[in-house]
Amino acid sequence: MTRDKAELLSEAVVIAVGIFALYLAHSIETYQEVSQIGPRLVPLVIAGLGISLGVLQFSGSWIRRLKNGKTGNYTGHGKQPTLSKTVVLRMAAIIAIGFAYIWLFSATGYLIATAIAMVSLLLMFGTYNVGKLAILGIVGTATYYLFFIWLMGIYNPPGWLINLEMLGL
Repeated sequence: MTRDKAELLSEAVVIAVGIFALYLAHSIETYQEVSQIGPRLVPLVIAGLGISLGVLQFSGSWIRRLKNGKTGNYTGHGKQPTLSKTVVLRMAAIIAIGFAYIWLFSATGYLIATAIAMVSLLLMFGTYNVGKLAILGIVGTATYYLFFIWLMGIYNPPGWLINLEMLGL
């Protein structure tokens, strides 16, 4: 597969994932009828940004493909190597962590889901020191709680599996 075809395919996948994330964001329960700021806001913004950036990248790749005669000949060397297996696996892991995060916050609420997703991403990007993982996971989750739940007053829905409201969180 030439580089331009691989780019178009990966950008189409980004757009599809963004559309699915948009669908999932709309399924988040909210009890705030008046305000637009609520538990859906950040997932909707992220999904919208993913779709927008995917469309921009797809458009740029398509224009470059048309300009270069559909050969993928960006530098005059014919076929270009596609993404390495490691990079593709890392991208797939990020997407999987994102979907797991969406499922986890319905099961456990945002706090536990955020801590698990943060530690998972840190592990994926090479942080293996247990102390760093614990500190960054706790500090990141505490920062999230401080800004979104305590300062902005966004409702932290109880999970169907774990309900932190019993602890006053």
